[in-house]
Order: sequence, then structure tokens, then C-alpha cells
Amino acid sequence: MQSFHAVEQQIGSFAFYRTTLDFGGPVSAGDGLFYRFDMAYENAGSFIDFAQNERVFIAPKLRWEIDAATQITFDFHYLNTRDPFINGIPVFGSPPRIPTCPAPPTSMTRLARASRK
Repeated sequence: MQSFHAVEQQIGSFAFYRTTLDFGGPVSAGDGLFYRFDMAYENAGSFIDFAQNERVFIAPKLRWEIDAATQITFDFHYLNTRDPFINGIPVFGSPPRIPTCPAPPTSMTRLARASRK
């Protein structure tokens, strides 16, 4: 197995930044021990005020090829994420006004009155 490495940087709208690293190879020549390391960091804003996320992902791996038919792999994954839960009603106009829901249909109103009797 040959050594390899890759670095990637992404930049996008709403202050989006993502950096990834991926590298690996033999630990030392001829002993059948190999490593790999994946890492990603992301930080992004949003079109919604104060909604920002941040993620850190780390995944190291170690593989031991004992012989042609046997190998052992040690694999670890770590993810730390901070994502806001955005759930709400949009506000329109100035001064802001919240949209109102229409009145229930007439049949539902009659049913509600009948159930109170």
C-alpha cells in the first residue's frame, strides 16, 4: 500500500467553510501495519439570523495484516456537532406581524358546539 494524502478546502455562501484531511500509508515497511486518518471541520452561517453550525469529525484507523488470510482493523469515529434547531413562524412586514390561521370550517364549528352540549 502506497502512502497518500489529500487536503480539501471548501468555501460557500453564508460564511460556509469546510476543511478535510485524508492521509494514510504503512506505519513501517514490511510489518503489515497500516494507518489512515480522516478529519473534517465545518463552520457555516445561515440565511436565518443567529443560526450557525459547527462540526468536527475525526476518524483514525489502524490495520494489521497478520497474514494473507487474517487482518485486524481498529476503527474509531468521533463527531461533535452544534446545529441549532430552527422551528418557528416567519414574521412579515414592518412592524412585524405573524400570519394568522383561518377559522375552522363551519362543519367543525358545529361539531365543536355539539360536543359541548
